[in-house]
Amino acid sequence: MLFSVCFLVLKTLIKLAGGSKIKVIICCVDSTIWEFNPDESAAKKGAGDVNCNLSIRITLKTKEMKTIISAFIICLLPLITKANINSRSYSVADTSLSDIIVLYYNLKDALVNSDASAASASATKLLDAVNKLNTNSLTAPDKKMFVSLQPKLAYDARHISEVKSIDHQREHFAELSANMYKLAKAMHLSGDPIYEDYCPMKKVYWLSKDEVIKNPYYGKQMLSCGKVADVIK
Repeated sequence: MLFSVCFLVLKTLIKLAGGSKIKVIICCVDSTIWEFNPDESAAKKGAGDVNCNLSIRITLKTKEMKTIISAFIICLLPLITKANINSRSYSVADTSLSDIIVLYYNLKDALVNSDASAASASATKLLDAVNKLNTNSLTAPDKKMFVSLQPKLAYDARHISEVKSIDHQREHFAELSANMYKLAKAMHLSGDPIYEDYCPMKKVYWLSKDEVIKNPYYGKQMLSCGKVADVIK
């Protein structure tokens, strides 16, 4: 679709320039070739050389047209490169470790506000992130740690996403937080400090990006109940 649109724009430029002949061949990194020719109704796609790198070959009859099309191609290059990167066959991580801790914080904030619906939605996103992390991008020790904790994180995130009771959500959040703490201690999740807070009434923990206590197990009832137990830097 991208190349077809570009082809139409190229044809329009050619006509405005007085019908000069132009032929543009783009050889992509995924070994496909796109050929733009104003004498034909659409761009052609064909098989390229397997060792082909991104290149553009232009055949022109006028110097003025060369200037116009060269400027157009320069503007087009970032889009072409992005399209080629997206079409590559190797696996790209859908989420990162930093995404996981941010989504955990969002879930914690929903529980602080005693909002079961928001907690469920946040847990759904967290579950998706935990399941989609590409472990091949991790070092061997980090991969071993994450693989050992992933089922546990997914289990509690799934339960929080499915239940409607805020009390039930908080029960699973306590176990989720314990495993998130293990993950944070073993792996680098954030460039900012991660605070492990303790609730003496429930005798459970949670993680926060802020030093100020906001208790997700009681919400407004006992918002400031707790203390900082550890700081992960």
